[in-house]
Amino acid sequence: MTARPQQPEPFVRGWVFAPAGTVAYPRLHPQESDQVPGDVWSAATLPVGVRIEVVGDATAVRLRYRTTTADLGYRGDGAGCTFVVFRSGRRIAEAPAVLGDGEVVLPLVGDPDQPAVIYLPEGMRPVVHQIQPVDGSLRPAPRQPRCLIYGDAVTQGWLASSPVGSWSTVVGRTLGLDVCNMGYAGTTRLEPAVAQMMARTPAEAVVVAVGTGCWSKPPHSTALLVEELRSFLQLVRAGHARVPLVVMSPTCRPAAEDTPNVFGATLTDLRRAVEDVVTDLATSDNRLALIDGSAVLGPEELADGTYPDDEGHKRIAAAVRKVLVPRGEEMRQAAVARWQEEMLANTPAYAHMVQAPKPPVPARAKASGPATAVPVGPGPAPDVVAGVADASGPVIAAPVGPDPAAGPATPAGPAAPIAGPAGPAPAPAPVSVAPRPPGEPVRGGAGPGGAAAGRRSGDDPVGPTSGDGNDRASEPGDLPDVPEAIAAAARVTAAAAEAYAAATTRGLVLGAVPA
Repeated sequence: MTARPQQPEPFVRGWVFAPAGTVAYPRLHPQESDQVPGDVWSAATLPVGVRIEVVGDATAVRLRYRTTTADLGYRGDGAGCTFVVFRSGRRIAEAPAVLGDGEVVLPLVGDPDQPAVIYLPEGMRPVVHQIQPVDGSLRPAPRQPRCLIYGDAVTQGWLASSPVGSWSTVVGRTLGLDVCNMGYAGTTRLEPAVAQMMARTPAEAVVVAVGTGCWSKPPHSTALLVEELRSFLQLVRAGHARVPLVVMSPTCRPAAEDTPNVFGATLTDLRRAVEDVVTDLATSDNRLALIDGSAVLGPEELADGTYPDDEGHKRIAAAVRKVLVPRGEEMRQAAVARWQEEMLANTPAYAHMVQAPKPPVPARAKASGPATAVPVGPGPAPDVVAGVADASGPVIAAPVGPDPAAGPATPAGPAAPIAGPAGPAPAPAPVSVAPRPPGEPVRGGAGPGGAAAGRRSGDDPVGPTSGDGNDRASEPGDLPDVPEAIAAAARVTAAAAEAYAAATTRGLVLGAVPA
């Protein structure tokens, strides 16, 4: 029996790998489970960041699920024991989960064309068995550019008051990214097997946040950290040659800043080692960015003197957003190109074209017009609701007060998501087979050495992504000398691309069922 039912699959986000035994949503490829220490695999079995995303006019969604544990560990309720729904940047519903088999009905207020994101009670290790709309229909939300985030306990979400407040979740929600969380609490050893797995996983951005745990669990010398981090980043970059790669050095940990560990290294020493490695690699990599972790948090944003509270997680998210926002259009275009390649690979008539080596493109191939990002602004602010248990049936959510985790609004308003709005998607650009013309700049990126967030940035407003269109696809009509097989792939019509998008993101529509 499979650990993960098929019916909800098109709606699930934040996962990449197939189920492994009883593990429904592993955050590490099962093939790597015997190449990493057991505690890494154990941390990877927790479905951190896994969520359901839907659009449609249903008034509510009914989930049937099963949870397998009530042991929430050190984080307590902060590990996740409720279902939480966000839409248009606002929390609109919350309901508690039960141990074992359960059913919950969550209201879906707000704009039906905006994605509703349903965060799971991840601390209870849930498996969603069925999704049903109430009084309407639902379909999977449009796909988004993927961002892999690797790190330690802070990346896994310690000690946000709930999973929806962790910095990686905030980054995904505010930038319209499909974040896959690869934070493994207490086990960050920068294993080559993990780096190779990340290199093989398609993505449009990668964030690496390490070093805080390297002071003690497991302890590192500066020399060991330098060699491990350099090798890790080089392996990741080998599989993601052109994506933004962001590295954040250790955040504040007062007890460790000037205290030597068993190898004589203070956290200040380890932070300097991380920054030296990134600075050195960035001399030949202008898509590599550095965030100074010591400038992001202060002791007042630590929940227990080690791990950040909700405000601390918001500040980390703001620092990462500041680096990724200028790359927004670049990531969007890269995602469209990846989806087009997937379309070709999954279309028998074109599959051999994707695998065939591409010959040099004639110099006279010219670029098409700019592709413009379609920002999604904030929707109306619906009532904020939280859940109450109804002993006679499924859990039904009911209204409550404002969301304390939402934080103050910045003057510029919420960041515009990278992905376009739900509903009929714009036709993807043709498959690009032409190289960038010599000397043409890549817009939206940092200069040599990447971007460095060297100051506290929790209050920095984040504006919409760049859409100046300098990353342009070639026009297939300008490729007369390219072999017909490749030219045919480049001439895939917008209708075919739209059909693939429908099959993967909007084709499955769940009809109305009785409330």
